Amino acid sequence: METTNRVLACVDQSQFADHVVDYGAWAAQRMGAPLELLHIIDRHEATPSGEDHSGAIGFDAQEKLLDQLSLEDEARTRSARDRGEGRVEMSYSATSGATWSGWCAPCTARSSR
Repeated sequence: METTNRVLACVDQSQFADHVVDYGAWAAQRMGAPLELLHIIDRHEATPSGEDHSGAIGFDAQEKLLDQLSLEDEARTRSARDRGEGRVEMSYSATSGATWSGWCAPCTARSSR
């Protein structure tokens, strides 16, 4: 099995993400290795919606509640992914001087599962 050196920089929405990308780019350049960014998304935000999530009201309430929660989770995930893509685009342009062409096909396929 052949191994290749690469630099993996894990970024999130914290104040340190820009610095992680900068140092990752520096290390990748020094090592002559590719830089891979891994965007971390927090799936459990601590912001209550104030709605009744007991599922004990009305006919088919539990099924409707699960559908609603699934849609809300999907919207939060999509929003977090879009914010992360924007942050990566800005960091990529700042460190390389090139324009961002978007996610590679394998990355997009992996995130849509």
